[in-house]
Amino acid sequence: MLPTLEGFEIVNINSIIYCEGADNFTKFHFEGGQPLLICRTLKYFEDILKEHRFVRIHRSHLINPDFVVRYSKGKGGT
Repeated sequence: MLPTLEGFEIVNINSIIYCEGADNFTKFHFEGGQPLLICRTLKYFEDILKEHRFVRIHRSHLINPDFVVRYSKGKGGT
């Protein structure tokens, strides 16, 4: 359940591809859906989602490893 300005958005955790942190906001990116901006820090969601196998790969990115198909090494990696 994600808090929004209008109330709460109920999402399936398995549909979250990754979360992107920016200051006190976290943008959720979903499989087949529009991103959703939530007024909570990435750290807040990291603590909740780590029990669902999400991994913090960068100070501003938390990923669902189920969606990883490739890692390209090099400067910064992708």
